[in-house]
Amino acid sequence: MRYWFCGGPADYTITTGDAVTISTPAGSVTGRQSVVVGGQPITFWSAETGGTLLTDLLDDQGTAVQSVSSATGTGTRGLGQIPPVQGPDDVTEMWASAGNGPRVRMVAVTGWRLVALASALDTVSAKLDAHLAAPNPHATDLGDLADVQAATPLDGQLLAYDAAANVWRPVAVPGLSGVADLTSEQTISGAKTFESTDTGTRVTLRSAAGQVGDMLVFWSSPSQGEGGQRQRTGYFNEKGELRVIAAKGNSVAVRIKGQPTQSAHVLEQTDTANNAVSWWEPNGSWRAPNLGIMPVWTLDTAAVGTGTYRIYNPTPVPLTIRGAVASCGGSTPAGSALIVQLRVDGAAAYADANRPTIPAGGRSSGIASALAVTTWPAGSYLTVDVVQVGSTTAGSKLTVQVLAY
Repeated sequence: MRYWFCGGPADYTITTGDAVTISTPAGSVTGRQSVVVGGQPITFWSAETGGTLLTDLLDDQGTAVQSVSSATGTGTRGLGQIPPVQGPDDVTEMWASAGNGPRVRMVAVTGWRLVALASALDTVSAKLDAHLAAPNPHATDLGDLADVQAATPLDGQLLAYDAAANVWRPVAVPGLSGVADLTSEQTISGAKTFESTDTGTRVTLRSAAGQVGDMLVFWSSPSQGEGGQRQRTGYFNEKGELRVIAAKGNSVAVRIKGQPTQSAHVLEQTDTANNAVSWWEPNGSWRAPNLGIMPVWTLDTAAVGTGTYRIYNPTPVPLTIRGAVASCGGSTPAGSALIVQLRVDGAAAYADANRPTIPAGGRSSGIASALAVTTWPAGSYLTVDVVQVGSTTAGSKLTVQVLAY
C-alpha cells in the first residue's frame, strides 16, 4: 500500500533570511527570518543521514517520478509549496532534502485510517485523562512544570532558570546549536577560543587511572600528510608528555620563532629548581655547561710576561666566559702566590683582586668566576698573562683553562 506525503499547509521549502532581534521578558534574543523559496528539487531518503535514495514515487497524477520540485507560484499552488507525492509501498516515513540541504522527516498522511483507531482510543482515554491530570507525571523535578515557560523554543535553545522571574524558559547559548553530549565521542567543527574571565586555568586535561590511550591528538589533513595520507603530527600521551612528529619528510616538526627584540632564551631546559641548565640563545646558539669550549694554555716553567699565544673564538656567535682555573702540575709556587690574568683582545677580563691565583704551596686557583669582561665576541681572541710566579720558587708545569659557552 502506498501512502501520501506532502501537499499540506506546513509543506514548503524555506531558507534562512536576515537577522532579527526579538524582545522577551528575559531580554533580547537574536534570530533569523524565514524566507519561502520555490523551484527547489526535492529528493526523498530512508534516513536522516546516509540511508537509501527512494526513487519509486508517484506524483499527484499517478506518474512515476524520482523526485519533485516545490511550486514556483505561477500555477495553482503557492510559492514554495511541496506537491503531494506517494512513497514506495508500505513506507510511512521518508526524509526530504530540498536542494541537497539538510533532510526533514516527512510522515505519511494517515487521516483516513484514524477512523479505525478512534474506537481503540476510547479504551485508553480514562488512563490518559488520569495521566494528564497528574501534577508531574514524568518526574521532571521542575516544580510540577508550573514554573516553566517553554512555548515555541528555537533550534539550539536550552531550558535555563530565570531567577528574577522564578521560571524556567528557553534561552539561546552563544556558540551552541543542537545538542552537545560531552560524555560521548564527537567531532566539533569551526574554530573555538577558550578564554577565562580571570587568571585561572582555561583547559585542564587529566588522564584517568590506568589510562593507556593518548590524552590529546593532532592530525594533519590528508593533503598535508606523508604520501597523501592523514598523519598524526602531535599528541599528549597518557602521561601528559608532548610528542611531535613531522607531517611530511620535508616539513618542520617544531619551529620556534623569537621576537625581533628577543633577549631572553628562546628555549630552556631546567633542573628541578627551575634553573636553566641548557638553552637556546636568540641567535640560535645552543648553550650548556657540558657543551662549553675550553681553551688551554700550558707553560713548562712559569715566567712573568705578557701572553702572546692567541686562541680565537671559532664560532660565528659571541660566547660567554664563565671562569678560569690555573694549576701547577710540577713545583708549587713558594714565597708568594702565582697569579695570571686573562685578556680578551688585550683587555683584562679580571679586576686585580679577582684574578686566578694559586697560593704559595698550592696547586690550583679554583674557579675564578668574578669576571669584569664576560663576552668573547666572534673573531676575537684570548691571551693569558703571567703576573706573578712565586718569590722564592716559581710554579712549574702551569696550565690555565678557560670555560666559555
